[in-house]
Amino acid sequence: MFAVGDQLLALGVLRTFFLGRSSSGHHRRRRGRFPNHPKAIHINGSISNDITRVLAFFVLVFLFLGGGIAGGLVLANPLGAGIALGGIAVGGLVWLLLSLLIVMAVWFAPALVVFNHMPPAAALKASFHACLKNLVSFLVYALLTMVLCFFAALPLGLGFLVLGPVLAGSVYASYRDTFITA
Repeated sequence: MFAVGDQLLALGVLRTFFLGRSSSGHHRRRRGRFPNHPKAIHINGSISNDITRVLAFFVLVFLFLGGGIAGGLVLANPLGAGIALGGIAVGGLVWLLLSLLIVMAVWFAPALVVFNHMPPAAALKASFHACLKNLVSFLVYALLTMVLCFFAALPLGLGFLVLGPVLAGSVYASYRDTFITA
């Protein structure tokens, strides 16, 4: 039986692989050829999963050693619950900020590995710099994506059958706008 961590690792690697493959499909339809770099895409997915695991570990350490939860549990009154929830909120904000940095590094990385033949570490760095250069549009896209994901989840998640390919196409279009000059 697989542990939860192993399943999350497999899902992260498969996510990166499918992002690279869907971008390849859009590229093939546009150019008539199909690039193939599965090993580099898997390495890219493994790197992003390792970074996410380290992030999760440090946020949990921050929550428990930072004293927010421990301080809240020691006090047996409503003030203790407020302290505990404050510690959880700060941990959540730290998680959100650091997750944003990871998503920025992983956003264009599969397409850069597949189309530009970049090594995975260089693709992560180039993706991060491209997202940082276009930070406002990246954040607007992220907010719109969250709203669309909310509405896609309403019909028992079946909306993701439509939203998934649309988002994959939009990632490829943003890759072309960002990295390919006409």
